[in-house]
Amino acid sequence: MSDYRLSDLLDLTIVQKMADAHYRAAGMPLGIIDAIDGSILVKSGWQDICVKFHRVDPASLKRCQESDNYVKEHLVEGEACHYRCQNGLWDIGMPIMVAGHHLATMFLGQFFYEGESPDREFFIQLAHEFGFHVDHYLAALDRVPVFSREKVDYILEYDKALVSFISDLAEHSLSKIEADETIRENERKFHAIFDQTYELIGLISTDGTVLEANETALRFVGVEEADVVGKPFWETPWWAHSPGLQKRVYRAVKKAAKGEFIRFETTHSAADGNLRYVDFSLKPVSDEAGKVVLLIPEARDITDRKKAEEALQEAHDKLELRVRERTAELQTAYSSLETEVAERKQVEEQLRQAQKMEAIGTLAGGIAHDFNNILAAILGFAELALDDVSRGSALDRKLRHIMNSSVRGRDLVRQILAFSRKVQYERKSLSLLPLIRETVKLLRASLPTSVHIQVNKAVAYDTILADPGEIQQIVMNLCTNAAYAMRENGGTLHLLVDNVNVSPGSTVGSGLSPGAYVRLTVQDTGAGMDQETMKRIFEPFFTTKQVGEGTGMGLAVVYGIVKGLNGDITVESTPGTGATFRVFFPKAEPDVVSEGLPTRERQGGRERILFIDDEELLVELGRDMLERLGYSVTALTDSDEALRLFSLDPSRFDLVITDQTMPHLTGLTLARELLVIREDIPIILCTGHSDAVSPKTAEAAGIREFLMKPLIRHELAEAIRRVLDTPANRVTISP
Repeated sequence: MSDYRLSDLLDLTIVQKMADAHYRAAGMPLGIIDAIDGSILVKSGWQDICVKFHRVDPASLKRCQESDNYVKEHLVEGEACHYRCQNGLWDIGMPIMVAGHHLATMFLGQFFYEGESPDREFFIQLAHEFGFHVDHYLAALDRVPVFSREKVDYILEYDKALVSFISDLAEHSLSKIEADETIRENERKFHAIFDQTYELIGLISTDGTVLEANETALRFVGVEEADVVGKPFWETPWWAHSPGLQKRVYRAVKKAAKGEFIRFETTHSAADGNLRYVDFSLKPVSDEAGKVVLLIPEARDITDRKKAEEALQEAHDKLELRVRERTAELQTAYSSLETEVAERKQVEEQLRQAQKMEAIGTLAGGIAHDFNNILAAILGFAELALDDVSRGSALDRKLRHIMNSSVRGRDLVRQILAFSRKVQYERKSLSLLPLIRETVKLLRASLPTSVHIQVNKAVAYDTILADPGEIQQIVMNLCTNAAYAMRENGGTLHLLVDNVNVSPGSTVGSGLSPGAYVRLTVQDTGAGMDQETMKRIFEPFFTTKQVGEGTGMGLAVVYGIVKGLNGDITVESTPGTGATFRVFFPKAEPDVVSEGLPTRERQGGRERILFIDDEELLVELGRDMLERLGYSVTALTDSDEALRLFSLDPSRFDLVITDQTMPHLTGLTLARELLVIREDIPIILCTGHSDAVSPKTAEAAGIREFLMKPLIRHELAEAIRRVLDTPANRVTISP
């Protein structure tokens, strides 16, 4: 906008005629002055006193310019500014605004108001001051028009409308100029895109006459625009190589002129004389009424794509031939491949099973370790409570049930730890049937009364090499699983122990080495399983139970234990007929056949013992248990405090019993520090699992006894006496 002036937007000759007519009608002098450089754009009726005198002499002209500037500085859009100049004449100014910009000022005057007779002495003095001819100057003064204020108001009312009219005309002209510039800019952009696009594009009329072609299309055939514009499209060089194509294009133009979109692949003659493949289309362009007014031909060079397709087809044909040859070769190798795949699948299945067992072992080990401390408190306080009740009383019987169950629970926890490689057991010979019957007796209370249990033995020989806790874990999981299958309608749970011999190539127990086995069969009359379920029952976390009814770990644990015993487990079932699990254990020579709650008399002493465990409940239990055995006990929950107390008086204690897993100093670290202070101090180390410490590391550290938690009082008492009464020449591991 700043680049335009009023003279750029309007034909000032017309405005001049309007100003002349205004002067003839009203007698009021009028002028339009450029607001940017002060040049006079229009003037009419200007008085001689201004033209021949005031604006001629530099000194008086300065007064005129001061008047102009005052008016200019006090202009308000739509308002008139009145000012009496220093030369004694009246001026009126109104701004001409265009799009918010002050482009020019309309001045009215100079004139006198009626009742304001000019002071002739003042003007005579001006004539002398500026060197004007007095008589001529006064004659010009007498010709200055005189108006009443009422008439000036009428004139201003008209001239305000005139100023608004001029402003509107200028704004309209400005809008047109800007619109034309936008159109020209858009045309430049269009032609830049039109000419530089990769496509071959043109414009033709509905009768097929070429109106325009872009540079890409012209360069393609090596012609100028004059060679094609004005000619029928089908007669242009693009189609000159084929009369048949010319006829096809002619028909395409006629169809497109009726509104049909045309597209096909064809060839163009290129500037180098070669034929190029193109994807050609002809698009009709319609006006608002739907009438086709223009056609746009467009083509894209697809020669490279066509060549690639031909090469691809050729490669495809060769490949198809090779495939047929290879298919014949593969048919020959297919049979051997099936065998290899089956073998690999079996190996992969075994690997997956091993990985699943590893995962569940890690989880179970963590849970069992935390449960050990809980079980230790139950077992220990129940054992202490037995001292406070009458032998044979109802409470005595109940506490002994708690003790028996806790001992079995301890064995189960240790089995889980063994299964997860957190602890190792020295398995021994045991009779299978008595342990099964004892486990079923414990399990009976937790099973529905609608489930009947039968335990039978088909042979006399039932000795295997295992840990009681391992067998109890197997029996409890298999029985619990069977009872769940019979929960709705009840049924019979049948357990059978018999012998079986596995010979080479036998189908009994896949993967078993030839030899004699003790077989445990667990059979139920429940709902049964389909083949898909049976494939997954030994997977960790797989379960068919509802949320909250099972974790899916029981059978996975059974599988891991059985495999660890070098045995095998199989399952047979169909929906509606129950399920039968068969567990195979290698036979062993008889050794120990009873596994019950020990009834040894407790052993005590008078020695001083330092007892450390980070669990306050276990510290309370340990103090009470040891004091009842007659010992003097100092019990702490902080291993740092224990080290400090010992260092103050190393001879104060006869024995140190410490837990392994504690904050700050572990039991093993504490033992090493104590032995530095006093090398002959006997130490018993207790742990719930043996990841961080083993019998070898304990022995190497100088520890005298290595006990697995939770502890029964008589076991602890025996361990204390062994340490205190035996020379320091070995480390004892208590299960």
